[in-house]
Amino acid sequence: IRGHHPETVVEAKNRLGGRVYTVPSTSIDLGGQNWHGNVPLLENLRTELGYETVQAGGSSVHPGKDLSIWRMETANGWKILNTTGIQYGMDLLNTWRETMKDNLEKLCSSTDRASKRDSRDQWLRWHSDILSSLSEESRSFLEYQLRLYFDMDQGIAFSETRLDGLIDNWGWIEYPGTDYRSKFCMMDLVDRLESSIRNLGGTILLNHRVSRIDHGSGCHITTANGFQLNADTCIVSIPLGVLKRSHSSMFRPLLPLEKILALDRLGVGSLNTVAVTWRHPVCESNTT
Repeated sequence: IRGHHPETVVEAKNRLGGRVYTVPSTSIDLGGQNWHGNVPLLENLRTELGYETVQAGGSSVHPGKDLSIWRMETANGWKILNTTGIQYGMDLLNTWRETMKDNLEKLCSSTDRASKRDSRDQWLRWHSDILSSLSEESRSFLEYQLRLYFDMDQGIAFSETRLDGLIDNWGWIEYPGTDYRSKFCMMDLVDRLESSIRNLGGTILLNHRVSRIDHGSGCHITTANGFQLNADTCIVSIPLGVLKRSHSSMFRPLLPLEKILALDRLGVGSLNTVAVTWRHPVCESNTT
């Protein structure tokens, strides 16, 4: 987009950032916090905007595995996981994934693969067979990893996961390198993006909720307060829940069926942030 046409940002709220939000006058982020691995976009932001980050530990394979404390719920209560325990759970997950994938490949080689390929009953039967072969402790480790992998990371209920996702790992991309956090706060990035857009002649419209997007040969955008805008390209970055609820009334023509089905399958994982402030220092001076 840069260098071709000025951008216009249409924002429904009275501020930019969406689900990225930093508590005013603090560095406490209540929304997005981490960059998992050396994401290509992150390097572009560093180069073009001077965006600064610091290492936060962890990786895109298992966020926070180096520095965070993870607790796993077992039949005997909560268990604190060290690095060895986390790696053991990840190894179990990889073995589970390969076993399920082997089962799928055998199924797809049969003559009636079309009728069986996406069978939820088949999926759960294979999973049950794997669990029955493990000890109680190993089952707890594996089920913990599956909850992280599906419910939290992908926002998809395990029982609703499609079988053929085993082939491409559900499109999951694991970037090399550690996790990163903003050196200051995530709103620092939002502020830099805002300045860049304005400096390049772009426009930012706050309090303009988009109600309809007519697309085809270009795009025609209409907001709830009657504002209309023509554009060559429209990038929609509204929250998933809003998109699931309003796509049928927002887009004309309707979205392609494959996108609608993908939206139906997607969910949002739950991750709560608790910010605690202390009257006196409680950590070592070099603690990040």
